[in-house]
Amino acid sequence: MILSLCLPTISAAADKPAASVLPLQAAGAVPAPVQKRFDQKLREAVKAHATVGEPGAAEKAAEGRCADSACLKKVATAAKVRFVVSGQVSNADDIYKVSLTLYDDAHSKVVDAAQECELCAAEEVDRSIVAAVETFKAAFASAPPVVAPTAPPTSELSVTTDPSGADVELDGKMVGKTPYKAQVTRGKHAVKVTLAGHVSEQRDVEVGDRAAAQDFLLQVLATAPAASTAEAAPAATPAPTGAPVAAPAEHRTAGIILTVLGAVGLGVGGFLINMDGQITCENGSRKTCPDVYTTKWFGAAAMTVGGLALGAGTTVLILPKIDAPEATAGGGRRANGGLVFTGTF
Repeated sequence: MILSLCLPTISAAADKPAASVLPLQAAGAVPAPVQKRFDQKLREAVKAHATVGEPGAAEKAAEGRCADSACLKKVATAAKVRFVVSGQVSNADDIYKVSLTLYDDAHSKVVDAAQECELCAAEEVDRSIVAAVETFKAAFASAPPVVAPTAPPTSELSVTTDPSGADVELDGKMVGKTPYKAQVTRGKHAVKVTLAGHVSEQRDVEVGDRAAAQDFLLQVLATAPAASTAEAAPAATPAPTGAPVAAPAEHRTAGIILTVLGAVGLGVGGFLINMDGQITCENGSRKTCPDVYTTKWFGAAAMTVGGLALGAGTTVLILPKIDAPEATAGGGRRANGGLVFTGTF
C-alpha cells in the first residue's frame, strides 16, 4: 500500500522540468525574517511545477539580483537546469509588490510576472507570490523544442583498381564499381574490391577530415596449364573383322627390290655354275692351261640367295593385301590362319 502511494509521486517528480530558484531579494521596509519567509514560499510555489535544485552554484553565478537573460542563462548553465526563477519583494507605504522573472533556457525566453497587495499581512503576500508563480504554469508545462539530430561529418572516399570495373563493397555492402567516389562518414571503413579472374582484396581505411583515396593493383588468379589446342590425330578405325587391308607403299618398294636382287642373284649364280670347270686361259687348251674355274659352289650359293630373294619379293608384290586379325571370344585374335591370345595370364 505504501509503495502504491509513493509511485505516483516519484513519476510526477520525474516528469517535472528542472529549475533553479535564486534567493528572493528584498527592497524597502521588508524585515530580514519576513524576507526569508517569502523566499521559502517562493521555493514551495515553484516546486509545485518543477524540480528545484540546490541553490549553491546558482547563487554564485547570479551575483545578487539577476533579471536579464544573459545573467539568467549563466545561472541555467551553471546549475544545469532548464528554468531559472529570480524575484524581488518590496514594501513602500505598506504596499507590497512581488516581481518575478522566469527564464526558459530551452527557448531562450524570459517571462515576467508581478502582483501587488495594499495593507497586506504576510499571509496575503504569500498568496501574491503563489499567484505570480502560477503565471508561469504554462511555461513550466511546455515541451522543449525538438532538436533535429546533426548529421555526422563526412569526407570523400575514392577507390580505383587496375584493371578497373571491379565491384566495391563498403562495410559489407555493395556500393558500385571502380572507379568509385562517394561521401562517407568519417572514421574506419572496410573496403573490398572483387573482379572476376583476379584475387580479391580488402583493406581497413581510416577516413579523416580530408579526402581519402585507395588504389588497388589486382593480381591475376593462378590457373592450371591450358590443355594443348592441337587436335590429336584421330585413331585409325579398325577394319571390320576379316576385311583386307592394303599393304603400305614401303612394302611394295621392298618387294620390287627383293625381286630385282633375286633375279640378279639367280643370274650370277647360273653364270658361276656355268663357269665351273672351264680353263682360265683364253684360246688355250686343257693341255696348255691346266687351271680351271671352281665356281660351282659360289654359283649355287648365289642362286639359293637369289631364289629366296626373288620368292620373297614376288610374294610381297603378288599379295599386296593382308588379312586383318579377326577377334575371337575370350580376347584372342585370328590372323593369317593362326590364333593369337592376348591379355594377362
